[in-house]
Amino acid sequence: MAKLLKGKPVASKIGDDITRAIEKLRNKGIVPTLSTILVGENADSLSYRGMIEKKAKSFGVDIVNKEYPQDISQDKLEDEIKAINKDEHIHGILL
Repeated sequence: MAKLLKGKPVASKIGDDITRAIEKLRNKGIVPTLSTILVGENADSLSYRGMIEKKAKSFGVDIVNKEYPQDISQDKLEDEIKAINKDEHIHGILL
């Protein structure tokens, strides 16, 4: 017989595990930080970033938002990404 899996309890367990892991890092003086990079002002992208930011903060992750104009050059954007990537305080990048 098939077993019904409910997503909410699974998601809750994963969220609890993430929260505990982040607390352990913070206790060691490590502040998990996510940098978001947004090019232009697309409403859907702003909304998505907002949802990610809210969820990350609920887990105890700090957020650094970076915004660039739509007309930024490829080279300049790559330089900005490389600079963020070299920052020891940033642990993840969301483009």
